[in-house]
Amino acid sequence: MGRSNKTVRGGEIIYLLTRSIVDTILYVGNRPNCSLSDIKRKTKVVYPHINKIFKLLVVNEILEANKTGRKYQIRLTDKGKRIYSNLKLIKKEFNGFVVD
Repeated sequence: MGRSNKTVRGGEIIYLLTRSIVDTILYVGNRPNCSLSDIKRKTKVVYPHINKIFKLLVVNEILEANKTGRKYQIRLTDKGKRIYSNLKLIKKEFNGFVVD
């Protein structure tokens, strides 16, 4: 039985934003035309998981990629660039956040 695609509302996306997704967006924003191997190395996420994140972000038009040989050159879409800018602002606001 195949999986069905589920569309989420804006508020629900917060629950889906894992650290590895956020780290992937931030990494690609800082290093356009990087590869999946580069992302895997930096985020320390196992390849099957980073591949799922990659596909999720491509399907949702946050990342785009050109395949050259066996490697993808990955970069942010315009939508991805807006999300990247917002994530950088959020990260800056939470810098020094105290947790007990």
